[in-house]
Amino acid sequence: MKTLYVTDLDGTLLEPDKSIKPENLKLINQLIDEDVNITYATARSLITAKQVIGDINFKLPVIVQNGTFILSPNGDVILGNYLGDSILDTVKNYDISPIVYSQIGKNNYFSYIKDKMSVGVKAFVDDHLDDPRNHPVNTYEDLYEGDIFYLLLIDDYDKLKPLYDLFKEDYYAVFDQEMYSHDWWLEVMSPDASKANAIKYLKQKLQCDEVVVFGDGKNDIEMFEEADYSCAVENAAPELIKCADEVIHISVPQYINQRKK
Repeated sequence: MKTLYVTDLDGTLLEPDKSIKPENLKLINQLIDEDVNITYATARSLITAKQVIGDINFKLPVIVQNGTFILSPNGDVILGNYLGDSILDTVKNYDISPIVYSQIGKNNYFSYIKDKMSVGVKAFVDDHLDDPRNHPVNTYEDLYEGDIFYLLLIDDYDKLKPLYDLFKEDYYAVFDQEMYSHDWWLEVMSPDASKANAIKYLKQKLQCDEVVVFGDGKNDIEMFEEADYSCAVENAAPELIKCADEVIHISVPQYINQRKK
């Protein structure tokens, strides 16, 4: 039986400090070298994912930005899902300044109005000052440049909840507290963009018989429902544990190593 293993990164494969233990790094690379089919699905972009996976030598396509893109390990787009400009027309009616991810030419950028940032947006920007995608703009109209594929809103719960209720009907929307800063984030993507759709696509593309997934957060629920077998780590959200086939008490690489035998 050909199995595809798909792991979330933050809170699942990675430690709370965003690192990976040396023994787990060694083991996962050993498994990959043995042609065990392992990849990851994350809310991160490829750039920020690479910052935390370090020396893990993934060979298979990877799922980034909650399924918005499936990319080759070197960044070539295998599958992309885009948003239309109309979503910005809607946000403009609210007193919220968004972070807009767009493909402009051959490059991806995240844009924001530099003189209108919430506390959460400023913290996000300060944490990404060296990111080559950092693209401050002067006006709201400048946010429309390029092909929009991801919208991030960081603000108070009460300000974001009405937009979440609106967007969840027509888009793939994730509304939760960010695990490190505890700010409220509303992420909005194409309705075709999800970890669930992405693993379904990869299962068919790679001709796998089953998909086994690992996760920790509520944004992994749909992926768990789509997978053939799902494993929640012991620190996972209660909502995810409820729909998991198993709760594991060892690292993801250790579990894969045991299961493949």
